[in-house]
Amino acid sequence: MIRSDLHILRAIQQGDHQAFQELFNSHFDGLLGYGIQLTADREISRELVQDIFINLWNNRHKLKVKTTLKTYLFSSMHHRALNWIRHGKIETLYRQQRLGDLLSGYIPPPEVSPFLADYINQAIERLPARSRMVFNYTQIEELSYKETASRMGISIRTVENLLARARKLLRHALKNL
Repeated sequence: MIRSDLHILRAIQQGDHQAFQELFNSHFDGLLGYGIQLTADREISRELVQDIFINLWNNRHKLKVKTTLKTYLFSSMHHRALNWIRHGKIETLYRQQRLGDLLSGYIPPPEVSPFLADYINQAIERLPARSRMVFNYTQIEELSYKETASRMGISIRTVENLLARARKLLRHALKNL
């Protein structure tokens, strides 16, 4: 560990808010960029960076850094992003299975012809997975954007964007009807 890192770490361990703020300011953008590379999601990356610094501050008294602070922080981002990705894959598999169960049980209103209902269901099934999930939650299950965002672990803005994309793709797919 270089001397300035040792000085900053000791100051943070003693509760020095200014040292912590300096560390945060000097590494936030780099960690955010690295997180975006790993997760492809700016909002999630921002949350992961904030979690890293919250964890660092909350555990400052027992913190042991054997490398540079920069290496420690980027390693923390790497591990948090991988955990987020692993968790997301498990959730996605679960949601896709649940979505398939829900869509297979979808019964169209009586005024909709069976041909049209089948055509609509096929168009919904062809949507990208996340857009299809957002469409299902907001339009079929009638969840709010906030509830949908919470279930999927994404931001409300992402829900809005995915729903807009789903609607655009469905309009295009159904325009000849």
